[in-house]
Amino acid sequence: MESKEKKKKILIGIADSPNSRIASNYVREILGGKEREFEVVLFHVIPKAKSEEEAKLRRISEREGLKIIKETLQEIKNDFVNSGISPGSIRIVVEEGKHETVAEGILDYLEKEHFQTVVVGRRGIARSEEFLFGSVSKKIVSEAKGCAVWVVEPPL
Repeated sequence: MESKEKKKKILIGIADSPNSRIASNYVREILGGKEREFEVVLFHVIPKAKSEEEAKLRRISEREGLKIIKETLQEIKNDFVNSGISPGSIRIVVEEGKHETVAEGILDYLEKEHFQTVVVGRRGIARSEEFLFGSVSKKIVSEAKGCAVWVVEPPL
């Protein structure tokens, strides 16, 4: 009796940064045309505003920012499709205002949707910035449960 194997689910955290592009390119190269075996979700988180003032500023500036990130996500999806992966194997998800931080948003979606792998780019921030603002990749590595975590660093 032949069993139908479920697709492996890969979540790629995407920001509007070169390192996100590098991480998605890495996954695309690894997958090579194995669309029947994988479901890829290009995932972007817009965290909750910390204050009403920040919320007002976001409403003004984020319209353009959201347009840019959606264009970036679509370009990345097109890169996957152009490499031979079926458009039906790639989804774009943007979550806005549901979580305090990007890392919390990724971890929550990862658990809720039962991904086997999560991929994030390493931002390469200074230690002082990391101390003040935290590192998304560090939090994902330390708190993701039941899945593989790939942190893709840009080449030197």
